[in-house]
Amino acid sequence: MDIDLAKVLYGKQEVQVHRPIPAEGAAIARTRLVDVFDKGTAAVLVQRTEATDEQDDPLCTATASLLARGEGGFGGERGPSDRIDPPERGPDAVLEVTTLPQQALLYRLCGDRNPLHVDPEFARRGGFGRPILHGLCTYGMVAKAVVDAFLDGDPARVSLFGTKFAGVVFPGERLRVRVWREDEKAAGHHYCPGARRRACALGHSSDPSVTRVRVLRCPHVGRELLRGPWPCRAGRPARP
Repeated sequence: MDIDLAKVLYGKQEVQVHRPIPAEGAAIARTRLVDVFDKGTAAVLVQRTEATDEQDDPLCTATASLLARGEGGFGGERGPSDRIDPPERGPDAVLEVTTLPQQALLYRLCGDRNPLHVDPEFARRGGFGRPILHGLCTYGMVAKAVVDAFLDGDPARVSLFGTKFAGVVFPGERLRVRVWREDEKAAGHHYCPGARRRACALGHSSDPSVTRVRVLRCPHVGRELLRGPWPCRAGRPARP
């Protein structure tokens, strides 16, 4: 598949956990392309990875939508459109999570070596002024903050966590996570006040008191970003 990595972004990510995943052991992951959609200016490639243990019992299923900018217009189906709106009330709690200036370098150790996240020139080719943070890094940090604050830090209580990305995070930005308690599903948006960059999250847990999540990136505050990490705090009064 001949696609310029500088033009590829994550559109969505969803991980469904079928049972608690052991801390160690062997697994087999099988990935296949399940859909290709034509968004006009971009193509969306949907891939699904199913992980099983050595006895072929399911562990988790991950579904990702990759946005390949500049690859649309081939006449295919446009695909589904799912808008996520926050509830029409204030959040039940506000958490804060800080990304480090070197966050992309640390996350790169997971194996995602896309130069979009570390090489300034490569990032400019993709239309960004500087390298952006991996979408899955933001995804994981927000998921952990919510699980720690609302599910007693117990990942076994989460059956699914999914995200729809509609913007980017830069390393060093602080995330403000607004959380709503609702039954069986969660949704959210985040943006950087002033820059108006947006993103969204959607998910649910096996726990009946799961949350609806909204994430807001705080404005740039200079050196304050370098003094992290900032703690996640539950129960703060909601801001307007």
